[in-house]
Amino acid sequence: MKRRERLGGQAEIAAGNTFLLSEDAAFITGQTSFVDGGASIGKASI
Repeated sequence: MKRRERLGGQAEIAAGNTFLLSEDAAFITGQTSFVDGGASIGKASI
């Protein structure tokens, strides 16, 4: 995994949310998903 070294745009954040609300993500349950371009890599979980 590698950080993106930039801030994400509104469309990128919206795309992550759209995926999680779609049928393609129906099997994903009980997870914490960070849509942050890798900024949280190596940091302790909240």
